[in-house]
Amino acid sequence: GALAEKNNSIDTAPNLTDGDKQSVKEQAKKAADNAKSAINTAQDNDAVKKAQTDGVNNINGITVPTDSDVKKNAKEAIDQAAKTKDDAIDASNLTAEEKADLKKKVAGEVKTAKYNIDAATKDADVKTAQTNGEKAINAVEIPASASKTDAINAINTALAAKKGAINGTDLTAEEKTALVNQAQKLADDAIANINKATTNDAVKTAKNTGVETINNIPTTSAT
Repeated sequence: GALAEKNNSIDTAPNLTDGDKQSVKEQAKKAADNAKSAINTAQDNDAVKKAQTDGVNNINGITVPTDSDVKKNAKEAIDQAAKTKDDAIDASNLTAEEKADLKKKVAGEVKTAKYNIDAATKDADVKTAQTNGEKAINAVEIPASASKTDAINAINTALAAKKGAINGTDLTAEEKTALVNQAQKLADDAIANINKATTNDAVKTAKNTGVETINNIPTTSAT
């Protein structure tokens, strides 16, 4: 009958979880029960016929969803976790290239999580896929910028070498101090520029300029 056909179409619905199917089956059963009760209380053949027709129409009118609400909600939770992580990446001190690489990693975790959500046939499995996906996205670490760290190390190396060279001269203590302070100021400025840089190229330029200006400090007496 109509109920058996409806249950069959619910069972063969491709994207629904067991929980989704159960919920639609309960709607169909309620429509069938209402029809039976109307038939039982019908006073004549016409009323029986009408109750039967209404019952069949009501059962047939129940829509079997093409998409699972459980899965939809799980995917929305995954998108939300990804947005939170992407926002944190954007707010970090990484360069544009480093941010893009990290976001690719997040997108990969999103893809895996959604694939696992789609593959799940039980509500509990959808929930597990969602939880695992959120954990994986949250676990994507936002490191310190490698290109900035390398550039700052290059500045500090140049500074240490210049200080060593200044202190190895026969300049007066005052002259040495003045030159060391000059080198330190140039290093501080270069590091500030590196930290402000938003691309790998800008980091490289700030580093090269900083190293060059430090190297160009004379180590001979101005007098």
